[in-house]
Amino acid sequence: MAVDALRAGASNFVKKPLSLEEILFIVRAHERMLQAEKRQKLPPGCFVSEKKILHLTTNPAIVYSAVHAATHTLEDFLSRQEIESMSLALSEALINAVEHGNLAIGYEDKSEALRENRYQALLDERIQNSRLGSRVVKLEIDLTPKRAIFSIEDEGDGFDWSNRPDPTDPENLLREHGRGLSIINLFMDEVWFNEKGNRIGMLKRLAEQNEDAVE
Repeated sequence: MAVDALRAGASNFVKKPLSLEEILFIVRAHERMLQAEKRQKLPPGCFVSEKKILHLTTNPAIVYSAVHAATHTLEDFLSRQEIESMSLALSEALINAVEHGNLAIGYEDKSEALRENRYQALLDERIQNSRLGSRVVKLEIDLTPKRAIFSIEDEGDGFDWSNRPDPTDPENLLREHGRGLSIINLFMDEVWFNEKGNRIGMLKRLAEQNEDAVE
């Protein structure tokens, strides 16, 4: 049921146990698409390709702006649902890179901090650490009308991605946290990691929405 609801549209899944960050991303993406609908859109044939590389500071507050930078070009050509789901997947990957990668917050650390209602304090403490807080997240964006490729690399120690929870198991979407990879796999067509586990690549095929697009 959870998987069906998410696939039907991210905005239809605003219920527990979505985190505040996820809800804000859904709302902001929805507002952004409404604004985009009010302006004149470019014809699909105008867009050929776009590539960019962003170096992001280690702060969760910058994630929304980074997601907007990664997806705004496609707002003229994709549906609101497509942008919302892509934004949610990207936000999960970026938050993982910041929190678990650069800030080295492990699963148990986060679980305990959430139980004790001090997770924001833990984030602030790690960000203020000169070694951890100065790390950078590298976001690479490669877009054409038929596909979007995103690469996110952090400066952390990586993780054993071969031992991650089954991303196809619907139960993993309902976990209090640690469900980010399940959401990413749900909305992206292909997901891969480097050997170290500190770099994730994601591909989303867009051809169905752009049948007449230029390669």
